[in-house]
Amino acid sequence: MTEPVTNFDEMADAQSEESVEALSVTDKFVGILTEPRSTYENIKAAGAKTTDWLIPLFFLIVIILAGTLLRYSNEAFMAQILDKQKAAMQERVESGSMTQEQADQASAQIDSMGSLQKVFASVGVVLGVPIVFFLIALVYWLIIRYGFKGEITFAMLLAVYGLTAYIGLIDQLLAIVLMFVTDNPLATFSPAIFLKPDMASTTFKLLNAINPITIWSYFVLAIGFHIGAKISKSKAYALTFGLWIIWVVGSAFISIPGMG
Repeated sequence: MTEPVTNFDEMADAQSEESVEALSVTDKFVGILTEPRSTYENIKAAGAKTTDWLIPLFFLIVIILAGTLLRYSNEAFMAQILDKQKAAMQERVESGSMTQEQADQASAQIDSMGSLQKVFASVGVVLGVPIVFFLIALVYWLIIRYGFKGEITFAMLLAVYGLTAYIGLIDQLLAIVLMFVTDNPLATFSPAIFLKPDMASTTFKLLNAINPITIWSYFVLAIGFHIGAKISKSKAYALTFGLWIIWVVGSAFISIPGMG
């Protein structure tokens, strides 16, 4: 004799997922840009799918890779990278951890490895973007699940977070267009476009982060967390924008060796 089902919430959720027809990939793409709330409500009701995050993530990697190859084909951009690496070695000479002769030899090697830098950067995009994607998704999930006691599976969080990558596509495409229009390899849709590109400048990094498209994506993400995890709007916005501000400030004031 089978035991009666007593968890009526689970029964209701299961019936809801069966009765609601999931939006198509195209509808989700258009919906996340125009009607994110109704799009997330459909995903919550119909259930998360792997394609919700896999497709936007794939295209985001492709666009970022294209932008990276174009930037590393720009002589001014490459010169800035090489100059930063040489400056870092000169600092090591001044600190006594490297002799001037060793620094000169390393500088010569750097000059001869310009094409390899493009290869390394490309591999970094292909491997790094998905790794960072999953790490950020994990951080969001842990905070929502155990910090805010939200009701969300990791699969649902991947769908909520992954769909915002469609907005990231727009940002990356616009950056590529601006790169050609302004002849600035670091151009983005931000106030930093009016400054001389300098990866070591704290001001440049901070202004570069004030990107309306990026801010738009975090508003959409907060809507997704509110609906997908059943947490309050205030918690959703505090999470998305709080972590973003921490990242912006941290990356602006922390220099990467060889990059400023």
